[in-house]
Amino acid sequence: MKKIMLRQGIKSLQDPKSLVSRYVGSFAWTILVLITLMSFLLYLMYWKTNRLYVEHFIFTMHQQSGAFMILTLLFAFNDYILDIEWLGLPTIAWIGISLLLAMKRFYRRSWPWTVLKWMVFCVLYLLLMILVFIVTLLVVIVLF
Repeated sequence: MKKIMLRQGIKSLQDPKSLVSRYVGSFAWTILVLITLMSFLLYLMYWKTNRLYVEHFIFTMHQQSGAFMILTLLFAFNDYILDIEWLGLPTIAWIGISLLLAMKRFYRRSWPWTVLKWMVFCVLYLLLMILVFIVTLLVVIVLF
């Protein structure tokens, strides 16, 4: 393993653009793995609702695509049209609030349970996102 990591480290130092390109190319797979894991988490959190895993997957996919759309628009406007850096935090807050409202509407549970499960979901999402991105980076480095 040390030999592989040394060889891959030398390759990445010689051609860092290629490594970054491969990592960016694997971004879609990373997000798909993250959505799959988060859907399974929702499946476990709401197992009494008798919903199929696919329903949680579609819910998570819908929320994730909406968040990416909003973030893409924010970055596009910030870089090319206006200087609106101050909108970053409100945008992230809106994404979180919209997830809370979507969970309340989709799962039809009381506000206290929805808020509690939303908080657990957000914390685990952040932790799993970091873990999945690190694992993906390691896989890309090893296969580079």
